[in-house]
Amino acid sequence: MPVPAGWLARSPEAEIPDCIQYPVIVKPNREDASLGINAGSVIGDRNSLKKRIQSVIRRYDQPALVEAFIPHREFNAAVWENGRGPEVLAVQEIDFSSMPSGEPRICGYEAKWFEDHPLYRSTVPVCPAPLEPAVQRKIESISLEAFQALGCRDYARVDFRMDAEGKLYILEVNPNPDVSRNAGFARALGVAGIDYTDFWLALIRRALTRKETE
Repeated sequence: MPVPAGWLARSPEAEIPDCIQYPVIVKPNREDASLGINAGSVIGDRNSLKKRIQSVIRRYDQPALVEAFIPHREFNAAVWENGRGPEVLAVQEIDFSSMPSGEPRICGYEAKWFEDHPLYRSTVPVCPAPLEPAVQRKIESISLEAFQALGCRDYARVDFRMDAEGKLYILEVNPNPDVSRNAGFARALGVAGIDYTDFWLALIRRALTRKETE
């Protein structure tokens, strides 16, 4: 799977490898919903990286994941099992074009959850994403491969970044993404022409079938 180069810092005093190339992004290793990710997560030098690692580990009591920062476009692909196998419902892009000057183009915690925050209004989802057919096919292919390789079932979301040369990197495979009515997954269902209630009924039926065969 194509992923950004990364390193896991397990201790606040971990020695930073000399091979690290900047900029990088630092995240808590075991959090969800972009918790611990904000403008300060994108780091451009060794001293700042050491401070950020220490802050993340001490605040969240877990290792800090350090990854190469891919500063271009961001996509996510909604995947579900339709009874015949997994399929990609739609690919969505996060539009950063109205991001305030000086802010890194990321969808951090404030941008994702606080509707009255300027960053929320600056990370606009576009679904379906405006993509060349070849890029669309590539995202779909990688998403399905990742879904199956990690043993996902029922539904999942695969998040990507694309660099300036058009290379795709998986940021995350989320086996339990937000599927509330105003979330991106529900938006993808609408694009695919799948009724939201029918989606839930299909999930419930599959869960009951699994329960009966256990």
